Amino acid sequence: MEVELTISKDGQTVTMLYYDENPLNKLGTPSIVRASNVMFDNEKKLWFVHELFGNEVEKKHEEGFKRRADAIKSEIDMLEKRLAVDPASVDAMFEKEKPQGKQGENLGALG
Repeated sequence: MEVELTISKDGQTVTMLYYDENPLNKLGTPSIVRASNVMFDNEKKLWFVHELFGNEVEKKHEEGFKRRADAIKSEIDMLEKRLAVDPASVDAMFEKEKPQGKQGENLGALG
């Protein structure tokens, strides 16, 4: 599996999407924040991605999915793009829980 990650300018933090089987999780002490949810809308009978932001704002994406697996794929695609295009928005999610540790030990993961 190919994993996209962002390394901070100071080289102390690596930010990526969380995967259980990811061997990079063994490199340091992970700090994990939830970046989104996939939720079922009982009225529309569809699955929707809800994107979360550091200021406790939640954005429900307009596109709904009949299959949960399709919503999860869309969620992963959205998070990978967000991480690549706007890493500062991801950093803001960690402000409440700044990881502490030695250089090279901090992993930030969106899950």
